[in-house]
Amino acid sequence: MYKIRVKLKSFSAAHRLRKYHTDRCSNLHGHNYDISVVLGTKRLNEFGFVMDFRRVKELCNNWVEKHWDHVVILDENDSTLLEFLKREQQKFFLLPNEYPTSAENLAKYAFIQLAEIIDREDKQIKLLQVEISETKNCTAIYAE
Repeated sequence: MYKIRVKLKSFSAAHRLRKYHTDRCSNLHGHNYDISVVLGTKRLNEFGFVMDFRRVKELCNNWVEKHWDHVVILDENDSTLLEFLKREQQKFFLLPNEYPTSAENLAKYAFIQLAEIIDREDKQIKLLQVEISETKNCTAIYAE
């Protein structure tokens, strides 16, 4: 299988891990996240590519920028924070209840969303992996 890894645009977002009471991560805080995707295919296209790097960036960055850049990412159960954000007319992104806002869950959620986008573009190409880094030393990876 041929594979490519593409680093997307970084995005800035805030979140909190409400159930993680023993650490400062339960407080609202932000990160400058880095995100990368790995795509694969069994056959290269007519140009010898898995997919043009620019097209991968265009497709994936559009989703990331629209949904996650400069927002507060929270889970549906965080009603106190949700009410505040609505009242103050702040941008937010709601993750389903089963996704606490850890980097691991962001990677999984992004994988699901971006896999659909890649599949619509070319059914021969599969999203294999999403990597999300909170810092240069800490990266969460989701792959199927």
